[in-house]
Amino acid sequence: MNRKIIIGIILILATTITIVSFYVFKKEDNQNATKKEVELEIFQLFLYQNNEIVKKEIYLTKESNELKKIEKVLEIFISELNSPFDKTKIVGVYRDKLNKLYLDFSSNFSIPMDAKEEFYLLKSLYLTLKTNFLWISDVKILVSSSEKETLSGHILINSLRESLEET
Repeated sequence: MNRKIIIGIILILATTITIVSFYVFKKEDNQNATKKEVELEIFQLFLYQNNEIVKKEIYLTKESNELKKIEKVLEIFISELNSPFDKTKIVGVYRDKLNKLYLDFSSNFSIPMDAKEEFYLLKSLYLTLKTNFLWISDVKILVSSSEKETLSGHILINSLRESLEET
């Protein structure tokens, strides 16, 4: 009889330990999921579509390095563009002491286009950067690691602040 009682107590303890362990692990999983949600940042893209600039929100995992954040935002921005711009690669993103941002794009970012297309491409890019990264003082675009005066002959790209904020 004592043996049956001991076995019953052991079974009750094992069941209790299993239930408590399951509850604790489940609670930790929920906390980890909540932490993952908190680690997202919201960014806004400004995209030229149907003769207007539209705003779109994106969510990215938190990143402490500002230039890495900019690269991620730019990758998504580029992927939202029409062909052939969506094939553009980011060669590099650089920042100087005065917080001027240098964006180095592959050669297919500079193709023939009319003045309106060039203006809205640059305006949407500039709005995307300035809205999400307030510390940026200006933006300069490089194409294939070379300085160019314009992308397509219409808008100066050595200072987007000067070229676009006045319009």
